[in-house]
Amino acid sequence: MVNNTDGLDKKKTLEGMKQEILPMKQQQVYMEVDISTLTPEQRKNIIQSRWVLRDKGNKVRARIVAKGFTETVTDLDGIYVPTPIFCVLRTPLTLACNNGWIGLTGVISTCGSINSGPLHVPATRVLHIVWKLLKAIHGLSSSPQAWQKHLAEVLQQIGLHRSTAEPSIYMTEARDCFVLAYVDDLLFLGEEQIANKLFKDLQETQ
Repeated sequence: MVNNTDGLDKKKTLEGMKQEILPMKQQQVYMEVDISTLTPEQRKNIIQSRWVLRDKGNKVRARIVAKGFTETVTDLDGIYVPTPIFCVLRTPLTLACNNGWIGLTGVISTCGSINSGPLHVPATRVLHIVWKLLKAIHGLSSSPQAWQKHLAEVLQQIGLHRSTAEPSIYMTEARDCFVLAYVDDLLFLGEEQIANKLFKDLQETQ
């Protein structure tokens, strides 16, 4: 049920919502539970959510976002994560120019990071059903750190190592390819064959 499309085309909005929910189901981001099975404390701590819609011209990008500002956070250090400043980009760009490397850019469309606790948000269809989150979703206070941890594990699986000096930089053992991560945006700079292989390996990683 869609009560408000923020003035956007309803058909495109519904399609955008389907594109958001489908991979969440495939990656088992949540499980549906009846609210009657929750304890009074769990019901009290249900985190509300909302759809965030953005007109992209020929389509509507839809994101279901938890209202993480209502989430109970016991460890403030667990919600902060580093992001690279602009000057961090200079070193891999300089190496790429000097070595004649290629550059590839990509964006992670669906995150699948593990969630830190049994959080609940309302389901989007039925009033008495809520989602028990098995993985993090947009908007949770715990999501940024959970996402970075998950991304680091995935990049290490395809043969990259995280820089000890700059946690947003990953590299191969031979230093012939570097990856700069900014939240869910990735920049690959390296030898053509190596960069293309890593880019493909990442696309095939679930």
